[in-house]
Amino acid sequence: MRNIIFISDLHIGDGNSKDDFSQDELFNNFINEWNNLENPELVIVGDGFEILESEIVRHTGLKPFWETVHSLDGKLITLIERAHPKVFEALSKFKGKIKYVIGNHDYYILKNKKLQESLKERIKNLEIVPYYYDEQTHILAVHGNQFDAINRFLEVNGEIIPPLGDFISRYMMVNFDDVLKEYLPDEVVSDYDNVRPTLDVFQWLEQISKVYETSVDLLKLWIDNFITMMREEEAKYWMKKNYPLLSKLSILFLNKIGGIKLGELLVRVVMKTRNLKKTDYLKKA
Repeated sequence: MRNIIFISDLHIGDGNSKDDFSQDELFNNFINEWNNLENPELVIVGDGFEILESEIVRHTGLKPFWETVHSLDGKLITLIERAHPKVFEALSKFKGKIKYVIGNHDYYILKNKKLQESLKERIKNLEIVPYYYDEQTHILAVHGNQFDAINRFLEVNGEIIPPLGDFISRYMMVNFDDVLKEYLPDEVVSDYDNVRPTLDVFQWLEQISKVYETSVDLLKLWIDNFITMMREEEAKYWMKKNYPLLSKLSILFLNKIGGIKLGELLVRVVMKTRNLKKTDYLKKA
């Protein structure tokens, strides 16, 4: 008999301010208990390790996506292990197969052999895969980012187009996060990092602005950063490949002469429209 367990979205990071994984002891006990079962198997369905919001990626700045991917090495895995030694200890002692499905925050691992080798040195029975499919049970498991327009990877004529969500995260880490830390408590900033879907941060900032009185309009500052970000080449290329018709219209609100105000209005209208379709559907049950 096989005992297969599926887990995901642990986001185990390098110990920086964006790393909010604090269940090391619980995870260690959980893995040890599962390890005692007959033929145990573990499937991590994406974002097990937090690569995107690591300090090393932040320091790479706004390099093109693929350049950022290939610039990383085993040092990042070492930092994550130092921050969470019990996690690595538990996984290294797991006797069954470990299938590691890639998500959008750890996709870097799939295309970077140094990251793969560093992980496999520590976790011998680890297999890194783009998706999980079991022939015996006919179970298919993929990370949910592929069902989110902002965070999906898209193939166009054989070219893999990275998600806009990745660039949003990297851009805001460089241009917005420090401002947020200046005006809000650490625990609130941690909530900001976990807003999903990504664009729902607009609603989150609206609510936060009602609770905390700040000397700056954080929502407007975020919108201004978002519009400026969309003028970057990587964002424009994403628009061109994903929404070619809309990319032509976007010139109206992304140009530097008068476009910012129009862009702010458009972003506010789009975000308000999103309020009509609640994304927290799991809470409706």
